[in-house]
Amino acid sequence: MTKPFRISLIFLLVTTSGCASLDSSPKTENLAKFSSAYIVPLEYGPFGIDPTFKYVIPVIPIPGLPATQIAGGLNVVSVVTQLPDALKRSEAIARALEQDMSAKSPWQPTLKLADDAADILKSKGIPVIVAAKPLKLSSYSNQAINAWYNNDRATTDFTGLSSAHSPYVLEILQGSSVSNGSLMLELRMKLIDPTTGKVIGRRRDYEQADLPAAELVFKDNGQIYKDVFLENGHKLIQKSLDYLGLIMKE
Repeated sequence: MTKPFRISLIFLLVTTSGCASLDSSPKTENLAKFSSAYIVPLEYGPFGIDPTFKYVIPVIPIPGLPATQIAGGLNVVSVVTQLPDALKRSEAIARALEQDMSAKSPWQPTLKLADDAADILKSKGIPVIVAAKPLKLSSYSNQAINAWYNNDRATTDFTGLSSAHSPYVLEILQGSSVSNGSLMLELRMKLIDPTTGKVIGRRRDYEQADLPAAELVFKDNGQIYKDVFLENGHKLIQKSLDYLGLIMKE
């Protein structure tokens, strides 16, 4: 019973910092003046690899985990001692996998989800433009991500948007992590009134999906991983657009 708790503790030690604001849906009157959409994907950070993830990359030397094992109860000191080497190993794996997934063409997951959102909105008769350049955060730490998400005003000036139709701004950020056997995908959306710069709605949601063995899921430039990512990303996009009142329930 100690192993799952050990893994959970490592995950919390690595990722927990600050809190995200609660979801909020826009008022109907705030949406009434908009007839088109301007979608802004945020530049994506590296996807996370659980420190216990087992994947062999022969071309990159990866530090091994310490031999010390936890047995007969939770040894917090041992967990913290293992953390640096475990993180180095997971970071090396993440870098190698990202390079492999972009070997044939750049893998841009947030842009894929932004394009998916655009396709859904267009299918509802809503004109859409996707920003040519992604929005960059100062970093991809939890603090920076939550600071962006919690900010009640846009961090970019959108007052210069010009269109035959009055647009709303939809900012999209995704984060993903891989452990042995599963993908955890997070999607955050912020709905902004460009004329005032005020955030009029926000949504944060998750999907978890099973993955096959690591040696299979990242074969052929990670095709299985990409398929699972996009399938579950599509679910999150639809649920979030619905929550924000941007599409009607089907």
